[in-house]
Amino acid sequence: MKNSKLYSIIIPVYGSSNSLVEIAERTKAVFTSLPERHCELIFVNDYSPNPQTETTLQHLIATEKNITIITFSKNFGQQAATLCGIHYAKGDFIITMDDDLQHNPEDIPRLIEREEHDVVFAAFQKKRHPFLQRLASRIKGYFDHMILDKPKHLQLTSFRLINRRIAKELINYQTSYPFIPAMLFRITSDVVNVVVQHHDRFDENSQYTLWKMVKLFSNLIINNSFVMLKLLGIIGIGGFLISLLLSLYLIVQYFYQGFRVSGWASLMLAVVFLGGLILFGVGVIGEYLLRILANLEHNRMYSIKRVQKHD
Repeated sequence: MKNSKLYSIIIPVYGSSNSLVEIAERTKAVFTSLPERHCELIFVNDYSPNPQTETTLQHLIATEKNITIITFSKNFGQQAATLCGIHYAKGDFIITMDDDLQHNPEDIPRLIEREEHDVVFAAFQKKRHPFLQRLASRIKGYFDHMILDKPKHLQLTSFRLINRRIAKELINYQTSYPFIPAMLFRITSDVVNVVVQHHDRFDENSQYTLWKMVKLFSNLIINNSFVMLKLLGIIGIGGFLISLLLSLYLIVQYFYQGFRVSGWASLMLAVVFLGGLILFGVGVIGEYLLRILANLEHNRMYSIKRVQKHD
């Protein structure tokens, strides 16, 4: 019909299995109750280490309609999996959500209520993540505000609704290290929140390890800003000023007291500190160069093993 709208629900999958069938059933039940609104489900299997994931997805493709399953040939991460799903999406609006039912399908209508905006992020009243993950999220939120110019009151999550026009611009980005929030803020400032509940995981352990959070954070501060290079510059200027003051102190000391034999411990401490600082700086610059080369070589963001559809 003329006023009918299609919503593409994109779910990156890594490690989950039991929750997938319930996500599909509950999401379709939500859209059954919404007039003139329909959905397609796109599951992106990010090379899940759980063998039951593939079994469950094959069951879904055989029994449910309007489902697409994309299988990667190796693990590329949630950001790449989400962008791959967007590439295959046909909907007027894109909705992304996690595979563990911490994002409640029954909250989708709340996102739809504000679909006149370019991007709608779900904001959680109380997060159910472990303490370390919540702490890392707070730190990243500070850098989101500093680097992306994100309003302080705005909460960024992977449960979001994206307008089709914005989604098309997302998939035109050429980068080997995608970070979707940064890409969104480069395209639009029409971003809002809706408050929803954050639920406990269905029955699986979190697959977001500390190392994966560090990698995601590095995509923010290295690929989307010059914070580390500026920090190195500030440290370099600070070190120069300190050495200048120390030189003036030694000159004054020479005129009043003559030279004294410097302590070995303090000398070694200075050598180790400066040597470590130089190596740190070389490492940061090297990381920038590696990422620049990866983008120049047009390394693929992901590699697809197969695409299956049940229309």
